[in-house]
Amino acid sequence: MLLRSEDYSPTMARDLAETLEAARAATDLRMSDHHLSEGQTGTQAITTLPHALGAALKSMLIPGATSSAIPELQRDPHLRIAYKPLGAEALLSVADELITRH
Repeated sequence: MLLRSEDYSPTMARDLAETLEAARAATDLRMSDHHLSEGQTGTQAITTLPHALGAALKSMLIPGATSSAIPELQRDPHLRIAYKPLGAEALLSVADELITRH
């Protein structure tokens, strides 16, 4: 609801297959919780999508806890990591930064 109120058009995906399908639509930004269904992770989605689509993607990973893979991801200039709890203002700030600067 927050994203819609700010003129974003979010699409929901529960796992890697749905994420890939949604990413094929021309959207500006991918946001992912760290834990997806069936033991899959947002880290997997963020690292898999650019290879599957052949393009760099603006992404935000929103983990609740640290993971050994997360520091490795911080090298990606198209990725921001925003740890929970994440307020509305912070979420929108990170999203706007990714969309306008890259």
